[in-house]
Amino acid sequence: MKEWNLIDYDVEEKLPKEDCEIWITRTCFDGSRWVQKVDFYVDDEEIIMWDGTLAWMIASDEDEEPKPYEGEYIHLIQHVR
Repeated sequence: MKEWNLIDYDVEEKLPKEDCEIWITRTCFDGSRWVQKVDFYVDDEEIIMWDGTLAWMIASDEDEEPKPYEGEYIHLIQHVR
């Protein structure tokens, strides 16, 4: 299983270098978490535009939906954009 990459201030350096699909773990105001598969575009001006994103990993067609990242986190994407 691939590892979740936590959102941090160096998120841009760690993102994929080519267009692809990624899994993201998002969280809501009540602390619940869910996984979403999204298209990632390197040339998009927004890094990852979905608020509440706390971790990401590259997806592939063979992947089953992973469980949401369950560990502790410090930053959400809206804090580092």
